[in-house]
Amino acid sequence: MYETNVLLTTITANVLLYGLSDTLAQNISCFLAMVQQKNNQRTREGSIGSIQLGNYSNAFSDQPDELALYTDFGDTTVQNNHGHHSQLEGQHFQKLSKQTDKDIFNFHRFVGFMFWGFVMAFVQICWYWVLNHFYTQEPTFVSVLERVMSDQLVFSPISLFCFFSYSNFVLEGGNKYTLSEKIRKIYFSTLIANYMVWPLVQFITFLVMPKQFQVPFSSSIGVIWNCFLSMRNAAN
Repeated sequence: MYETNVLLTTITANVLLYGLSDTLAQNISCFLAMVQQKNNQRTREGSIGSIQLGNYSNAFSDQPDELALYTDFGDTTVQNNHGHHSQLEGQHFQKLSKQTDKDIFNFHRFVGFMFWGFVMAFVQICWYWVLNHFYTQEPTFVSVLERVMSDQLVFSPISLFCFFSYSNFVLEGGNKYTLSEKIRKIYFSTLIANYMVWPLVQFITFLVMPKQFQVPFSSSIGVIWNCFLSMRNAAN
Protein backbone atom coordinates (compact mmCIF):
# COMPACT_ATOMS: atom_id res chain seq x y z
CA MET A 1 0.00 0.00 0.00
CA TYR A 2 2.89 2.36 0.71
CA GLU A 3 4.20 1.88 -2.82
CA THR A 4 0.79 2.91 -4.16
CA ASN A 5 -0.27 5.75 -1.84
CA VAL A 6 1.74 6.82 1.20
CA LEU A 7 -0.80 9.34 2.50
CA LEU A 8 -3.80 7.01 2.28
CA THR A 9 -1.89 4.22 4.01
CA THR A 10 -0.77 6.52 6.81
CA ILE A 11 -4.29 7.85 7.33
CA THR A 12 -5.74 4.32 7.46
CA ALA A 13 -3.09 3.11 9.89
CA ASN A 14 -3.42 6.15 12.15
CA VAL A 15 -7.22 6.01 12.31
CA LEU A 16 -7.20 2.32 13.23
CA LEU A 17 -4.35 2.64 15.73
CA TYR A 18 -5.79 5.69 17.48
CA GLY A 19 -9.18 4.00 17.66
CA LEU A 20 -7.52 0.94 19.18
CA SER A 21 -5.74 3.14 21.74
CA ASP A 22 -8.95 4.77 22.96
CA THR A 23 -10.77 1.42 23.03
CA LEU A 24 -8.03 0.02 25.28
CA ALA A 25 -8.16 3.14 27.45
CA GLN A 26 -11.93 2.90 27.94
CA ASN A 27 -11.77 -0.82 28.74
CA ILE A 28 -8.99 -0.30 31.28
CA SER A 29 -10.94 2.54 32.91
CA CYS A 30 -14.04 0.32 33.06
CA PHE A 31 -12.06 -2.50 34.67
CA LEU A 32 -10.48 -0.19 37.26
CA ALA A 33 -13.89 1.31 38.07
CA MET A 34 -15.35 -2.18 38.60
CA VAL A 35 -12.50 -3.13 40.94
CA GLN A 36 -12.89 0.10 42.92
CA GLN A 37 -16.67 -0.37 43.14
CA LYS A 38 -16.23 -3.92 44.46
CA ASN A 39 -13.72 -2.74 47.06
CA ASN A 40 -16.06 0.05 48.16
CA GLN A 41 -18.93 -2.43 48.41
CA ARG A 42 -16.88 -4.79 50.56
CA THR A 43 -15.85 -1.92 52.83
CA ARG A 44 -19.44 -0.72 53.10
CA GLU A 45 -20.71 -4.23 53.90
CA GLY A 46 -18.06 -4.60 56.59
CA SER A 47 -19.07 -1.28 58.15
CA ILE A 48 -22.77 -2.23 58.09
CA GLY A 49 -21.96 -5.57 59.70
CA SER A 50 -20.05 -3.83 62.48
CA ILE A 51 -22.95 -1.44 63.10
CA GLN A 52 -25.46 -4.28 63.23
CA LEU A 53 -23.25 -6.22 65.61
CA GLY A 54 -23.00 -3.15 67.84
CA ASN A 55 -26.78 -2.77 67.87
CA TYR A 56 -27.28 -6.41 68.89
CA SER A 57 -24.72 -5.95 71.66
CA ASN A 58 -26.58 -2.92 72.97
CA ALA A 59 -29.90 -4.77 72.82
CA PHE A 60 -28.66 -7.55 75.07
CA SER A 61 -26.67 -5.26 77.32
CA ASP A 62 -27.64 -4.81 81.01
CA GLN A 63 -27.79 -1.03 80.59
CA PRO A 64 -30.26 0.15 77.92
CA ASP A 65 -28.80 2.43 75.29
CA GLU A 66 -29.99 5.93 74.58
CA LEU A 67 -32.17 4.88 71.64
CA ALA A 68 -34.06 2.31 73.72
CA LEU A 69 -34.60 4.86 76.50
CA TYR A 70 -36.25 7.38 74.17
CA THR A 71 -38.28 4.67 72.48
CA ASP A 72 -39.69 3.49 75.82
CA PHE A 73 -41.11 6.96 76.49
CA GLY A 74 -42.61 7.19 73.02
CA ASP A 75 -40.13 9.71 71.59
CA THR A 76 -39.68 9.04 67.88
CA THR A 77 -37.25 11.86 67.20
CA VAL A 78 -34.22 9.61 67.23
CA GLN A 79 -35.94 7.06 65.04
CA ASN A 80 -36.87 9.71 62.50
CA ASN A 81 -33.34 11.07 62.54
CA HIS A 82 -32.03 7.56 62.04
CA GLY A 83 -34.38 7.00 59.10
CA HIS A 84 -33.43 10.34 57.59
CA HIS A 85 -29.76 9.44 57.95
CA SER A 86 -30.36 6.14 56.15
CA GLN A 87 -32.17 7.96 53.37
CA LEU A 88 -29.23 10.34 52.95
CA GLU A 89 -26.85 7.40 52.80
CA GLY A 90 -29.00 5.84 50.09
CA GLN A 91 -28.96 9.05 48.08
CA HIS A 92 -25.20 9.32 48.48
CA PHE A 93 -24.77 5.73 47.32
CA GLN A 94 -26.88 6.35 44.23
CA LYS A 95 -24.83 9.45 43.42
CA LEU A 96 -21.60 7.54 43.91
CA SER A 97 -22.85 4.73 41.68
CA LYS A 98 -23.59 7.17 38.88
CA GLN A 99 -20.19 8.79 39.21
CA THR A 100 -18.29 5.49 39.04
CA ASP A 101 -20.43 3.87 36.34
CA LYS A 102 -18.10 3.62 33.34
CA ASP A 103 -19.52 0.52 31.68
CA ILE A 104 -20.99 2.50 28.75
CA PHE A 105 -18.69 2.92 25.75
CA ASN A 106 -18.11 6.59 24.94
CA PHE A 107 -18.58 6.56 21.17
CA HIS A 108 -18.14 10.33 20.83
CA ARG A 109 -14.73 10.15 22.48
CA PHE A 110 -13.82 7.15 20.32
CA VAL A 111 -14.67 8.92 17.06
CA GLY A 112 -12.97 12.11 18.23
CA PHE A 113 -9.78 10.24 19.03
CA MET A 114 -9.79 8.55 15.59
CA PHE A 115 -10.30 11.95 13.95
CA TRP A 116 -7.25 13.23 15.82
CA GLY A 117 -5.29 10.32 14.35
CA PHE A 118 -6.60 11.32 10.91
CA VAL A 119 -5.32 14.87 11.40
CA MET A 120 -2.00 13.70 12.81
CA ALA A 121 -1.35 11.60 9.69
CA PHE A 122 -0.89 14.77 7.62
CA VAL A 123 1.19 16.42 10.34
CA GLN A 124 3.44 13.38 10.85
CA ILE A 125 4.16 12.94 7.14
CA CYS A 126 5.19 16.58 6.77
CA TRP A 127 7.20 16.58 9.99
CA TYR A 128 9.11 13.38 9.21
CA TRP A 129 9.84 14.71 5.72
CA VAL A 130 11.37 17.80 7.30
CA LEU A 131 13.47 15.74 9.72
CA ASN A 132 14.72 13.40 6.99
CA HIS A 133 15.60 16.17 4.52
CA PHE A 134 16.84 18.91 6.79
CA TYR A 135 19.65 16.87 8.35
CA THR A 136 22.32 14.71 6.73
CA GLN A 137 21.22 11.44 5.17
CA GLU A 138 23.91 9.23 6.70
CA PRO A 139 22.51 7.12 9.57
CA THR A 140 25.20 8.31 11.94
CA PHE A 141 24.75 8.81 15.65
CA VAL A 142 24.97 12.60 15.36
CA SER A 143 22.35 12.93 12.62
CA VAL A 144 19.98 10.57 14.46
CA LEU A 145 20.49 12.49 17.69
CA GLU A 146 19.75 15.77 15.87
CA ARG A 147 16.46 14.40 14.58
CA VAL A 148 15.47 12.98 17.95
CA MET A 149 16.28 16.23 19.77
CA SER A 150 14.37 18.29 17.20
CA ASP A 151 11.40 15.95 17.45
CA GLN A 152 11.29 15.99 21.24
CA LEU A 153 12.07 19.66 21.84
CA VAL A 154 9.90 21.09 19.07
CA PHE A 155 7.23 18.63 17.96
CA SER A 156 6.32 16.93 21.25
CA PRO A 157 5.47 20.04 23.33
CA ILE A 158 3.46 21.60 20.50
CA SER A 159 1.57 18.43 19.55
CA LEU A 160 0.75 17.70 23.21
CA PHE A 161 -0.61 21.21 23.72
CA CYS A 162 -2.65 20.91 20.50
CA PHE A 163 -4.10 17.59 21.64
CA PHE A 164 -5.22 18.98 25.00
CA SER A 165 -6.70 22.01 23.23
CA TYR A 166 -8.56 19.81 20.75
CA SER A 167 -9.83 17.58 23.54
CA ASN A 168 -10.94 20.53 25.64
CA PHE A 169 -12.79 22.48 22.96
CA VAL A 170 -14.07 19.68 20.68
CA LEU A 171 -14.49 16.53 22.76
CA GLU A 172 -15.42 18.11 26.10
CA GLY A 173 -17.01 21.39 25.03
CA GLY A 174 -14.81 23.41 27.36
CA ASN A 175 -13.57 26.98 27.22
CA LYS A 176 -10.31 28.83 27.73
CA TYR A 177 -10.63 28.57 31.51
CA THR A 178 -11.02 24.79 31.48
CA LEU A 179 -8.11 24.58 29.06
CA SER A 180 -5.85 26.62 31.35
CA GLU A 181 -6.86 24.38 34.26
CA LYS A 182 -6.10 21.25 32.23
CA ILE A 183 -2.73 22.62 31.18
CA ARG A 184 -1.92 23.56 34.76
CA LYS A 185 -2.83 20.12 36.11
CA ILE A 186 -1.55 17.58 33.60
CA TYR A 187 0.41 19.19 30.75
CA PHE A 188 3.91 19.34 32.27
CA SER A 189 3.66 15.98 34.04
CA THR A 190 2.48 14.37 30.79
CA LEU A 191 5.34 16.03 28.92
CA ILE A 192 7.81 14.61 31.43
CA ALA A 193 6.28 11.16 30.94
CA ASN A 194 6.68 11.69 27.20
CA TYR A 195 10.40 12.33 27.67
CA MET A 196 10.72 9.07 29.58
CA VAL A 197 9.42 7.04 26.62
CA TRP A 198 9.74 8.73 23.25
CA PRO A 199 13.44 9.67 22.93
CA LEU A 200 14.41 5.99 22.92
CA VAL A 201 11.56 5.09 20.56
CA GLN A 202 12.47 7.85 18.13
CA PHE A 203 16.13 6.95 18.29
CA ILE A 204 15.20 3.45 17.07
CA THR A 205 12.86 4.98 14.47
CA PHE A 206 15.51 7.16 12.82
CA LEU A 207 18.38 4.71 13.24
CA VAL A 208 16.82 1.40 12.18
CA MET A 209 13.53 1.92 10.35
CA PRO A 210 13.39 2.73 6.61
CA LYS A 211 11.91 6.13 5.86
CA GLN A 212 8.65 4.81 4.45
CA PHE A 213 7.98 2.87 7.65
CA GLN A 214 8.94 5.50 10.21
CA VAL A 215 5.46 7.00 10.60
CA PRO A 216 3.56 3.69 10.95
CA PHE A 217 6.26 2.36 13.29
CA SER A 218 6.00 5.33 15.65
CA SER A 219 2.20 5.19 15.43
CA SER A 220 2.22 1.47 16.28
CA ILE A 221 4.50 2.01 19.27
CA GLY A 222 2.31 4.97 20.16
CA VAL A 223 -0.73 2.74 20.78
CA ILE A 224 0.29 2.32 24.43
CA TRP A 225 1.23 5.98 24.75
CA ASN A 226 -2.02 7.16 23.20
CA CYS A 227 -3.91 4.80 25.49
CA PHE A 228 -2.20 6.45 28.47
CA LEU A 229 -2.86 9.87 26.98
CA SER A 230 -6.55 9.11 26.47
CA MET A 231 -6.96 7.88 30.06
CA ARG A 232 -5.04 10.82 31.52
CA ASN A 233 -7.03 13.35 29.54
CA ALA A 234 -10.39 11.73 30.45
CA ALA A 235 -9.52 11.62 34.14
CA ASN A 236 -9.19 15.43 34.37
